[in-house]
Amino acid sequence: MQDMAAELAYLENNRPRYADLAHDKTATMFGLVDAQAHIRPDAMMVATARDAITWGAFQRLTWRIAQGLRGLGVRRGDAVALNMDNDILFLACTIAITRLGAVVGLINTNLVGRQLLHCVRETGARLSIVGNTAVKAVSQAWQDYQNLGGRHCVVWFDVGDEEVTPPDWVVRGATMAAAAEEAPPVVTPPVCARDPALYVFTSGTTGLPKAAILRHGKVAFGAASMAVLALRATAQDRLYNCLPLYHGTGMIVGAGACMFSGASMFLRRKFSASALIDEANAHSCTMLVYIGEICRYLLQTPERPSDAACSIVRAAGNGLRPDIWRAFKTRFGLERIGEFYGASESNGGFINVFNKDETIGITGSTVRLVQYSQDDATIRRCAQGYASTVSPGETGLLLIAVDGVSPYDGYRDKAQSETKLVRDAFTPGDCWYNSGDLMREIDVGDAFGHVHYQFVDRLGDTFRWKSENVATSEVAEALCGSPEVGMACVFGVTVPGADGRAGMAVITPANPAGPDLARLSTHIAETLPRYARPLFLRIATSLDMTGTHKIVKTRYVQEAYDITRSDDPIYGLDLADGVYRRLDARRVAEIDAGRSGY
Repeated sequence: MQDMAAELAYLENNRPRYADLAHDKTATMFGLVDAQAHIRPDAMMVATARDAITWGAFQRLTWRIAQGLRGLGVRRGDAVALNMDNDILFLACTIAITRLGAVVGLINTNLVGRQLLHCVRETGARLSIVGNTAVKAVSQAWQDYQNLGGRHCVVWFDVGDEEVTPPDWVVRGATMAAAAEEAPPVVTPPVCARDPALYVFTSGTTGLPKAAILRHGKVAFGAASMAVLALRATAQDRLYNCLPLYHGTGMIVGAGACMFSGASMFLRRKFSASALIDEANAHSCTMLVYIGEICRYLLQTPERPSDAACSIVRAAGNGLRPDIWRAFKTRFGLERIGEFYGASESNGGFINVFNKDETIGITGSTVRLVQYSQDDATIRRCAQGYASTVSPGETGLLLIAVDGVSPYDGYRDKAQSETKLVRDAFTPGDCWYNSGDLMREIDVGDAFGHVHYQFVDRLGDTFRWKSENVATSEVAEALCGSPEVGMACVFGVTVPGADGRAGMAVITPANPAGPDLARLSTHIAETLPRYARPLFLRIATSLDMTGTHKIVKTRYVQEAYDITRSDDPIYGLDLADGVYRRLDARRVAEIDAGRSGY
């Protein structure tokens, strides 16, 4: 009771620090930076393994980049595709673009070919900013870029571990920024909370990635909520961030929380389980932003007596599963875990405000958990046509009311946005966001009566692997693009010792003699990013179909990669060379024991 009373007292004292942003019509991403630059211009903002920058110097850098982009024709309402590895310049470009009233399209650096072009096209961008990693992918698709509408301008910054010689058609960002005026750009009318700030890509439930709209007010309030409610962040803290900034968690929960609180940040280009703890200690990091896989990988590292003395004492993120929650918290001596739940396009979220174990916490939105069909991923409706809620403690599909408290912006494509809405769910004319996720209420001993929730799983045609949402239709389409494949059925399967679900495909061969696995392996590697490549292939003579010619996945999902339950040959991806090899009892035993490397 005393701990809860202290929590409530803290929240009441700090309410103005974040709650006012929910109603501030002038709130912007760059406004958070400007406030910190005014208060603490000489304090360190971001450090990397190679560089560091203060709040004041960062502000001035964003002015110069913004002025340079204006000189290239970027105006209010435009979109700029940002395709760059984690770096100070990534953040600077993000803030610079938003200063112009333009929208930042955050592009996954793993994408190549058709998927890359799709995402750039989805943003409507006529200009891309790239780092070293993206130069090769853009160069390979350069002729296609010219067909996106007008001549596509590419600005290159020397960001990345690999050395590259940029093509002659890029604008060198360093030269552009150095020649630009060091003054804040004037935009009329001023950028406000309702203006779009970011396009964050999510796979949704079907199809290729969709661009979710995040407005300035939503980003600013989200950053404030994470700083106060999840992390208890102050200007004396330093956050360790190794998540990609093109993800909402790395950008808003990580960088955004620092921009709101004034905390500094150590930004790592990529996650390393072996380096994280020592690096965090060396840089005096007190906070961590995570996804569940990071926590599991850290637990798999050799245990050391010094683990509990790690400088990190608070963590915020999503996907920390109950089976490792307490072990992770105890081993590394964490005082607070601010687990949260939310989707980029969602109109609501949950935060573990009161530091309870194994929960995504509470929500300020109106939510319902409803009965659903596991077979076809639809909401079950009663005879009167309305959805039915589940009993307390039972698993249900999460719906969030679309109302004045939780408005819905959805995707850039309004037709795609409508697919996430459920109307007339409980009363005529009502409207709810369908999360596609399964939840349950749990009892965490909250003496003040708050309802706490626990994430269970994802429903439908998307599975999550390696912190990425993977659309099954996208993978199936890529597989069917191979001359080796006739039809494909794709789904996610549980792999012991790994978070999320690994990709598995049941395919029929285009050639009666069977597929050439070497050619198929090469095709998959060339057309899909690593996280979307199926780890398992099952080769069948035909697929189970409904009377309306829809593939029935139920049996395949249940049997997964169990070779004893199927007469079809099942193959596993060899991570060493990227080739699929037939599973035998020994290999299956390794996978089931968590020793596969998957």
